[in-house]
Amino acid sequence: HHEYATLEHLLLALIDDTEAAAVMRACNVDLDELKHTVLTYIDTELDNLVTGYDEDSKPTAGFQRVIQRAVIHVQSS
Repeated sequence: HHEYATLEHLLLALIDDTEAAAVMRACNVDLDELKHTVLTYIDTELDNLVTGYDEDSKPTAGFQRVIQRAVIHVQSS
């Protein structure tokens, strides 16, 4: 369990989302390779964010910005 939800966690969730994965495949993304790369990064580079507590992860500033931009984009469409 990680203390923070990062952009890498968001990308990992999108890889596992059926519709988002279809879009990435249409852009010729190798989802298996991407997932492996992201998981390796999370396990090696973000290991200092692991906590023993069973609390909700807090979004990082980058995570929040991406979500805010997506919401604004949808609202202005």
